[in-house]
Order: sequence, then structure tokens, then C-alpha cells
Amino acid sequence: MTADDFAKAEDNELDPGDVVAHHGLVVHGSNPNLSDDIRTTYIMQYAAADAFAYTALVIDSRHRNRMVRCEPARHARVEAGVIELPPDFSAGYSGIYALQEPAVR
Repeated sequence: MTADDFAKAEDNELDPGDVVAHHGLVVHGSNPNLSDDIRTTYIMQYAAADAFAYTALVIDSRHRNRMVRCEPARHARVEAGVIELPPDFSAGYSGIYALQEPAVR
């Protein structure tokens, strides 16, 4: 992203109980939690049955491959061209808030 991209960013502060829905590849983030309250996150992902990662899972779930409709795919649908693989997390994964500054209380 460029400085111009950041200048166009919008701050969408949510209140407790609010829900935000966006494409998973949209650049997004949040500020550190400076309160004494726990910040909880519930992430749901809807994707086509034939849209899945080419690498080992970072975090598994008992809900993985639960289908809203149809059956799990046996093949991935791809487009012609170069396909960028996700980062290598074999050394571990630190979580979605790891890049935030430590909270100052």
C-alpha cells in the first residue's frame, strides 16, 4: 500500500455487539485494546467448496469443511496464471493481533 492508499482509509469504529462483514482479502486492522475489557472476535468464512488453501492449515477447526450446501470439493477451481501461495507458517503462527503495538494501560 502507498501513502495515498492510507490517506483514503476510513475509520469504522464499532460499538459492542456490532458486526462487520468484508472480504477476507480486504486490508483491515484494529488499534490495540487499551481497555481492561477482553476483546472477543468471532470469524465466519463463507467460500465456494472448491476454494481452499494449497498449504497446510495454520489453525484447524472442528467446523472445517462444514457445508452450507453441496458436498466438499475433490478438486480446486483455478484460473490460468501464476498462483501465489500463502506464507510458510511451519515455524508457528502468532495470531491476528500479533502486529499490534502492546497495549499501554
